[in-house]
Amino acid sequence: MPPCAWRTAKIPRRASSGTAPTHSSTRSSSPSSPARVFVPRRTSLLRRVQAGTSDIPRRDATRLAAAFELARRAIAPLAEPLERFDHTVLGLRLAARYTLDAQERLGVLLLDTRGRIISERAVFVGSLHSATVSTRDVLALALTAKGVVVFHNHPSSDAQPSRDDVVYTSKLASAAQLLDIDLVDHLVLARRRYSSMKAEGFV
Repeated sequence: MPPCAWRTAKIPRRASSGTAPTHSSTRSSSPSSPARVFVPRRTSLLRRVQAGTSDIPRRDATRLAAAFELARRAIAPLAEPLERFDHTVLGLRLAARYTLDAQERLGVLLLDTRGRIISERAVFVGSLHSATVSTRDVLALALTAKGVVVFHNHPSSDAQPSRDDVVYTSKLASAAQLLDIDLVDHLVLARRRYSSMKAEGFV
């Protein structure tokens, strides 16, 4: 090599084991989105796994796909702005969100005079088998709403309302009526299914 050749010779970067150099990707990515260089797209990764072109074992791939789906459901909005409440739609969405939750959670959907959802609020996270919430806790969040939908999950995967659910719903409906608030429904959520207590005649 001539004495000055080292000044112009390009020295390749060292790639980590099993990984090709990413010169073009690093140079072309904008400073505002550096994560695009390092984080693979979910869809392309799952397609590779399904096509058998990935080194990820199928058992791990299944868990990875489930984790992606649960993450998508957790960050996805429950309803569109001012969407009308329909238990056949919102019940399944809520059940999907809390399908693997090991604790009981109780929340409310606040509705306007047209039955449209204006807000979702978390009220209580309970123990492994029970959630104890006073009617005052729920109605304090619903004072600015015309209607309220209560929902809670059963970690036992049984979507049928318990006796305690029925008693609590009756007390809540009576207290809400005194404040001119309509208890529209109480949804009991379980793994991939739900029960509408209004549809079953408890509201």
